[in-house]
Amino acid sequence: MSELVTGSIGDVFGNPHHLYEGDLWHYFRVINNAPNARNPYHNTRHVLHTMWLMYRACEYHAAELSKRRIRNTLVAGGLHDHGHPGHNRVPDAQNILIAQAAVARYAAPEDKLEVPRIKKIVGASLFTKNGHLPAESLEEEIMQDCDTAQAMNPAWYALICDGLAVEFDIEREVMLERQLVFLEKLHFQCQWAKTTYPQSAIDMKRRETETILKGLRAHS
Repeated sequence: MSELVTGSIGDVFGNPHHLYEGDLWHYFRVINNAPNARNPYHNTRHVLHTMWLMYRACEYHAAELSKRRIRNTLVAGGLHDHGHPGHNRVPDAQNILIAQAAVARYAAPEDKLEVPRIKKIVGASLFTKNGHLPAESLEEEIMQDCDTAQAMNPAWYALICDGLAVEFDIEREVMLERQLVFLEKLHFQCQWAKTTYPQSAIDMKRRETETILKGLRAHS
């Protein structure tokens, strides 16, 4: 299985196939009006792509997750970077607290009782120098896998080197070096992600990154 290049916002937020309870159009407005909507990397594009991947993962694992749990997972995906400052001067643990506060603030009426569970899924997206902390549920695995799967996207170079590098305030070559380290450690957890991004795909992405880095250095 390979990742589709395009996805349907209507499927994710309108729920025409009844994958989860209700719809998520309330959160579409929240995402579009978020203070980080136009950040270089942690922006609307990143959030929507993460949610689209989470939607596909939840489809794959639908027999293991109730519709309520799927809704919680997608809401967490929509708010996991809410309020991200767009630079690395704030520790990611603080970014998580900002996003969790947004869950409490923007939860739709039908999600108010689920806020603690949604906040916990958001908390799983915390990324430390050693990677993610161990996931404690399938929902958390999906959150972590789909957040890091941005590196496997066909448009990864622009996302990482013209987006994340800007937020880190580093040059493209340095970002590529960091990306190689990231890819060396990258592994996926839920079965959907393992099927979509097998080790061979990760290895191919690493070789592509090495080739680009060598090309940049050869013509600098």
